[in-house]
Amino acid sequence: MSSISPRPTCVVIDCNTWTSQYWLGSPVGQAFIAAVRQDSRLWLAIPEVLETELNKHRSRTASEYLSKLTKAARDIDTVMGKSSIGIITLDEAEIEVGIHGRITPILDKIKYSKMTLGEVRRALEMVNAGVPPNGPKGQQMKDSLLWEACVSLAVENDVYFVSADSDFYSGKDPQSPLAPNLAESAAVLEGRLRVFRSLNKALHEIAPGFSADSIAEFQGVDIDGPAARLAEEALSRSSVAATIEGVRNLRGVYKDYLKTESPSSFAVSFTVFYDFRQHSDDANVQDEVAISGECMLDMQNGTVDSLALKTVNWKRRYPNGKHTWIKEDLAGME
Repeated sequence: MSSISPRPTCVVIDCNTWTSQYWLGSPVGQAFIAAVRQDSRLWLAIPEVLETELNKHRSRTASEYLSKLTKAARDIDTVMGKSSIGIITLDEAEIEVGIHGRITPILDKIKYSKMTLGEVRRALEMVNAGVPPNGPKGQQMKDSLLWEACVSLAVENDVYFVSADSDFYSGKDPQSPLAPNLAESAAVLEGRLRVFRSLNKALHEIAPGFSADSIAEFQGVDIDGPAARLAEEALSRSSVAATIEGVRNLRGVYKDYLKTESPSSFAVSFTVFYDFRQHSDDANVQDEVAISGECMLDMQNGTVDSLALKTVNWKRRYPNGKHTWIKEDLAGME
C-alpha cells in the first residue's frame, strides 16, 4: 500500500528581509541555509516578481557598499595625508557576484516560479479594491503580485512567507496580525500559507531541530553587555530619542538562539528594551523602544562575532492614551 509523501515546504523571503539579513550572509541567514541543506523537503522559493526585485536591489546594494568603502578610503586620505584609494580593487560587479554567491550552497534547492495571468488578474483586483497590501494612499502592485504568487505556490506546497513589510499587516501596525482580507484567504485558513515578520521566528517553525532553547548551554559568554552598548550608541544618533526629555531605563535584553552547521556556533537574535519616562504632568506617560540585532555566538572560543543592529522600533505614548509606532532606519542613522 503506497503512502502519500509529505508536501514540500517552500520559504518565500520578501526583499526587505533579504537586505536586512545581508542577503543570507547574517548569522540567522546562515542558519537558514544550513536548514535548507539538511532538510530534503525544505526549499527556498523565488517567484518571478520577487526575482526581478532582488536583481534590482542586489545591484543597488553593491553600489551603496562600494560608495561607502570609497568614502572611507577618502577619509583615511584626509587624516593620513596620503592616497589610499588604490587599495580598493573591488568593483560593483564583483560585489554583486559575491552577494549572489551567498546562495551557492543551496542552488539545487531553489524553486523559481513564473508569474501567471491568474496571479496578475487577482493582484489587479486587490489594487483596484484598495485592500492590503494596498491602501487608500498607495497602490502596491508588486506586493499584491508577490502575495498571489505565494497563494499559487500553496496549492502544492506548504508556504512560509517572511516579510517585515507593514502593508501586509492590520492597520500597518508592526505588532498586529495579518490584514483581515489576507487572513481570510483559503490558503491561510487551511494552514497552507503562513506569514512571519522575521526569518528567525519562521525558522523555529520551519526547522524546529535548529532551535536551541537550553539557556544553561550559553552561560559564561556575555551577549547583553555588547548588545546594550551597541544599542546605546544607536540611541545617541536617534532623532526620536533627541526629542524626548526624560529618564531612560534599560529593561532587559531578550535573546533567541538558533543552531548552525557548526555544533559550537549559534545564531543569536537579540532585542534590547528601554523605557523612556517623560518629564510631563502625567507620570504614567512612558515611551518604549526595542532595538533589534543579531550576532554569532562561538561557544568553543567564548566569543561574540558579527554583532550588528537591524531595527529601532518606538512606541510613543501620549497623555490622551493614544500611541503611535515609529520605525527608524539604522542605515540612515550612520
